[in-house]
Amino acid sequence: MSKRLQINKQNKYLSILKFILIAGFLLIGLLKPYGPFDLSHFFIFGVLLGYFLLKHFSANNLVIFFSAIILAILSASLSGKGTYVLVTVMILLSQMYTFLFRKVFEKLPYILLVHIILFFLVSSYFNSANLRPLIEKEPQAESYFTDHLSFLKVYYLIGQNFNYYSAEVKAHIEDGRADTIPQKSWYWRLPTYAYFWDLLPGRTGISIYFGFLFLSTLMLIFTYKIARIFLPLNLAILSPYLLLPYLHFAARDLAFLEMEWWGVTFVVIGIYFVLKSKYLLSFIFLTLAVFFKETFMIYIATIGLLSFLHKSKKVFYMTILISASLGIYLIFHFLKINNYTHQGLSGLTPTSHPPGPFFLRQTLSYGSWEYLFFRIRPFSLLLILSLISTAFLLIKKELSFTLSILVIPVFVFAISLIKIGSIPFDDYWGAAYVPLLLIMTPILLFKSLMRD
Repeated sequence: MSKRLQINKQNKYLSILKFILIAGFLLIGLLKPYGPFDLSHFFIFGVLLGYFLLKHFSANNLVIFFSAIILAILSASLSGKGTYVLVTVMILLSQMYTFLFRKVFEKLPYILLVHIILFFLVSSYFNSANLRPLIEKEPQAESYFTDHLSFLKVYYLIGQNFNYYSAEVKAHIEDGRADTIPQKSWYWRLPTYAYFWDLLPGRTGISIYFGFLFLSTLMLIFTYKIARIFLPLNLAILSPYLLLPYLHFAARDLAFLEMEWWGVTFVVIGIYFVLKSKYLLSFIFLTLAVFFKETFMIYIATIGLLSFLHKSKKVFYMTILISASLGIYLIFHFLKINNYTHQGLSGLTPTSHPPGPFFLRQTLSYGSWEYLFFRIRPFSLLLILSLISTAFLLIKKELSFTLSILVIPVFVFAISLIKIGSIPFDDYWGAAYVPLLLIMTPILLFKSLMRD
């Protein structure tokens, strides 16, 4: 067999392997329907499936063949004949749609991202029908029992000319769970969220919700832009596709009020600007991230160490500046808290957590119920695949500095959770790193398959 034939055969097998991975990502990213409109996610799934089939095989009859296989798999996971029929119709219509507009998708693949964003926004509107009435009014004293509504209470008090710390005290005392304030300074959130939300147009919790939708849309866009740095144009859509169901959960739940959801958006945008060497913009967004939640300093410290080892002075100096800024902010924050707790340095004593992998598993479960195949533990699976791909790239000496900035901080953050998390209360910390895991896994796997 000639060398050219061998290369062609290898390329053929590699193309098939890539499509198997693509199909796997499409299945993992399938949304578990929460409401009737969510069934239209199967249309998005079908459009992407048809797009990649045409892209890889250029044979229209294969579209129907592979669709039948996928439908058979789905039928085992969906209950009710009515749902199965609807899903079947959705996917078959999507195949026709993809075939009709195949030239548009071929020339402008980012149109697929527009489909994902439109689905996210419309589904958020329908699925938040019960959420919006809950947040459009100030929570009344002794009627709320969650941190989410306590944050919302602080927001409303800021609008009544309370300063953050007096608002925090009032919110804690009126919380139905207790009538005291935390004595440990680490249990007081940084004031960034309250003043940031106060800047948003409007004066109800609906303003916060729309602000979240706006930032989530930006996150989907920058997720695609990050993937575009490392992957061919057509494959980049897989990262925002995987991320969509995760955001779908927060867009219908009080969870969107947690700091992690806001901070991780700024991390994603900040990392993109680091990768594009736009250091002023990256400084602004990464600083916003750590000002929302100080635990995001794990990302900054890891990026700083990587840049030091790589001798990237600008990135290293930027991380030092972010660290110094947060340090000053925390000193001011602790001094303000001490005016109410009078604990002095004892108020800074860290809480001791028994180390163990159970908390990491909890964070990897958080939000996974939004995925159709959540029973296969998709985030744990993606973490394992990412670790294997990273090790492979390291062995081949193909893990670039730019890719390591995206990948290594996620692993460090995940490992840190084994020690710093609280069982079983802080599983929402998964929102601080799982979005980045969803972004980077397709990048790592396909980079591993790419030839020099």
